[in-house]
Amino acid sequence: MITENKEKNLKSVDVITSKYNLNVGERGEKRLKVLGGLYNNNSIEFIREMGVENCNMVLDVASGTGEMTCKISKLSLGRVIGIDNSPEQISVAKKNADNLNIESVEFINVSAEELSSLNIKFDLIYCRFLLVHLRDPMIALKSMYDSLAIGGKLICEEATSSISFCYPPSTVFDKWLKLWDAIRADYDIGLKLHDAFRKLNLKIEKSIVHQPILSNEEEKSILLYNVLESVAAAERVGFATPDEMAKFADDMREFCKEDRYFIGYLRNTLICGKK
Repeated sequence: MITENKEKNLKSVDVITSKYNLNVGERGEKRLKVLGGLYNNNSIEFIREMGVENCNMVLDVASGTGEMTCKISKLSLGRVIGIDNSPEQISVAKKNADNLNIESVEFINVSAEELSSLNIKFDLIYCRFLLVHLRDPMIALKSMYDSLAIGGKLICEEATSSISFCYPPSTVFDKWLKLWDAIRADYDIGLKLHDAFRKLNLKIEKSIVHQPILSNEEEKSILLYNVLESVAAAERVGFATPDEMAKFADDMREFCKEDRYFIGYLRNTLICGKK
């Protein structure tokens, strides 16, 4: 049975919000591949529309395994850098770029809050699925703002998880939503990007939303990966024991095989602001 100890959850918030709760490096590649299939095309089109091809210096913040960084490098004639605070992610990103014979990208192990250490002003900075994991996302946003050149653009893409849906209703899907809420710093950060950009005095050029539909078992597997990779975090916040999470994973496997559910995954807000 899923534990619902709200007092314990509240006491654990400080522990988890500064920690990335999913797998990194090669252990997280399968999940990130599925995630990319759901979001990459829409993300790339938005970045293209915001003029990345005209940028001399481009930064991908929290670049993960480098998939989006490599795609951005194919759009831009300038220098493209991907940064991540995980050495494992940087190692995998470099390997993936080498496998694609992409030489125009560089990957650096640094956190989003420490961009000043690069001593570079960027024409475009992009991040996706970063702020949701942070205790204070405004620190990272201010760091990105400070690293923009005058006239530079910041593009953020973040989720509003509470707008995810499943019909007919499913208790398994509802548990997934509760898990997502329990282990994220702010699982509705996407709703707040517009206000955050205004506080930074960024001129908002465009904002859209994108919500992928999980149409087949492979796409639905993103839900299973979320469960499998969150066992330690779920125990840490008092959401569920490892045994309960194992049962949850079994239930999710069966759920993903069903074809009767209409499922909307995380709804992303994409927003571009100019300095």
